[in-house]
Amino acid sequence: MKPATGNPYDCDDVDLLRQWIIELQEVATLLREMVHCSRKQIEAEEQITSLNERKATALEETVMLLKQRISQYEIAFSTEHYNHVRRLN
Repeated sequence: MKPATGNPYDCDDVDLLRQWIIELQEVATLLREMVHCSRKQIEAEEQITSLNERKATALEETVMLLKQRISQYEIAFSTEHYNHVRRLN
């Protein structure tokens, strides 16, 4: 409970001031915990972002490899088709 005016210098009740100080210390503790949790959340988000970037890179590499494999199959099948037609002639 804080003094009526909100100014500690306007309060003559020492017990009220002590109670106010205790409450302010509790609020300060809660704020420190909130800051700590926010920092942990930021660290976790940075790790998730890093993992997502690595995953995106891996997916891009997979797509490139699949495109290369498709190209190889296209070449192989077109060559096979060409040889088959040559044999028929």
